[in-house]
Amino acid sequence: MSSWKEYAAIIDHSILHPTATDEDLKRECEVADKNEVASICVKPYMVPKAVEFLKESRVPVGCVIGFPAGNSSTEVKEFETDQACRAGAKEIDMVINIGKALQGDWDYVEQEITTIAETAHSHGSILKVILIISVIWKW
Repeated sequence: MSSWKEYAAIIDHSILHPTATDEDLKRECEVADKNEVASICVKPYMVPKAVEFLKESRVPVGCVIGFPAGNSSTEVKEFETDQACRAGAKEIDMVINIGKALQGDWDYVEQEITTIAETAHSHGSILKVILIISVIWKW
């Protein structure tokens, strides 16, 4: 890659800080549009506003599900996914259940991913899976 535009086209721009306001969202949507990033990733309640701010843009809106720690039940993640997609999210970024992954319960993790993928795909949205690996240091 040789240009900023080429790099920007593969970046998901996010606004996930817990204190972010609608004004912050608007500013970051403008940044995403100006730089023609791959997508903007927002919290579930922000999806409708982000879609509105980017209605004239090619930048799709993505939404985090189960963020930041993946602790929501599969049913809650499924509901969040459905609501986000209905509000216009074209991408879903789901955090897996970290505890289940750390204990090696891959059947649970697989079923959770499958459920969320089916929900997202039923709306024509894509799913990206966020893996967060925690390291606990014992001193």
